[in-house]
Amino acid sequence: MIKNSRAKIYIRRELEEKIERFLHSPEIIAIVGARQTGKTTLMGKVFEGVKDDAVFLDFEDREVLSLFQEDVKAFAKLHVEGRKFVFIDEFQYAEEGGRLLKYLYDHYPTAKFIISGSSGLDLTVKAVRYLVGRIFAFELFPFNFTEFLSFKEPNLYEGFYKGWIEDIGNCEEISQPLHKRLMSLWEEFSIWGGYPRVVLSDSDEEKKEVLKGIINTYLLKDIRGFFRLATERHLQRLMKALALQIGNLVHYNELSQASDLPYKALKEHLSILEQTYILRFAVPYYTNKRLEVVKNPKVYFGDTGLRNL
Repeated sequence: MIKNSRAKIYIRRELEEKIERFLHSPEIIAIVGARQTGKTTLMGKVFEGVKDDAVFLDFEDREVLSLFQEDVKAFAKLHVEGRKFVFIDEFQYAEEGGRLLKYLYDHYPTAKFIISGSSGLDLTVKAVRYLVGRIFAFELFPFNFTEFLSFKEPNLYEGFYKGWIEDIGNCEEISQPLHKRLMSLWEEFSIWGGYPRVVLSDSDEEKKEVLKGIINTYLLKDIRGFFRLATERHLQRLMKALALQIGNLVHYNELSQASDLPYKALKEHLSILEQTYILRFAVPYYTNKRLEVVKNPKVYFGDTGLRNL
C-alpha cells in the first residue's frame, strides 16, 4: 500500500483493470515505469486478489535475487512449483533476467509471471529479446488528472466528472462554483504533478521534499547505477535546460552548450531520460515519412511537478 503519515491508502489505477483482463492469459505481464509511480502498490493490489495461489518476491532482497541468478532451477523448486501466479518486483536488478525468465516460462507453463521494473530500457531491450511473443509490457505513469481527482474529491469525481468525461457531447453546462473548484484542483495538479507520494502529502513543503527525494533517488540509482555514468552533473544541467523549453522544438546545439555535452553524448543522455520516463518526445507529423524522421521533436516532461522542481 502507499504509505503516508496518516494511513495506508490505495488509489485505484486505470491500468489495474487492463492487467486484470490479461491475468489469465499465458503471456508474462511486465509493469514498467519511472520510480515512485506506484508499481509495487499496484502489483500488491493485484496479488491480494489471487494470493492463495501466488507468491510475491522482491529482487531488492539480495538472497532471493542471488538464488534466481545463480541457481534458477532451485529458485523454481522453491518459489514457482505449485504456484499459479508468481509476482517479482524490481526485476531490473536481475542480470540476464530475460534469459532466466524465459527458462521459467518454458518449463512452468501453468505459472503466470507478473514482473515490475523501474527501467524501461532494462525490461524492454535486454529482456524482450528473449521473450518475444511471450510478454505484455504495460507502462505505469504518475496519476493522470482523473486518478488525481478520484482521490482528492471522490464525490465530485463520482457525482459529476466521471459521467461528464464519458459522455462529453451530452454533458450539461458547468456551473461557476463547480468550474472554480475544478480549476483549483487542476492548478494544484499542474504545479505539483501526479506522483502518488506527492499527491498524498499534506503540505507544499512536504510535496517539495518528496519531489527532491524522487530526483535524488532517480539520479543516484537509475543513472549512476544502471547506466554507469561517471557523474550526474551533465544530466542535471540538461534537465534544467529542458525544463525551460517544454513544448518547444529540441535544438541540439543549444542543449549541447547548456549541458556541456558533445552531440553524441547529448543524444545518449536524452535517450536515458526518455527510457527512464522522465521525458517524452513528440515527433512532428508529415505525410512525407522521411521528413518526419529527420525533423526535430518537441520535448515534454512525464510529470509537471518534476519539471517545476
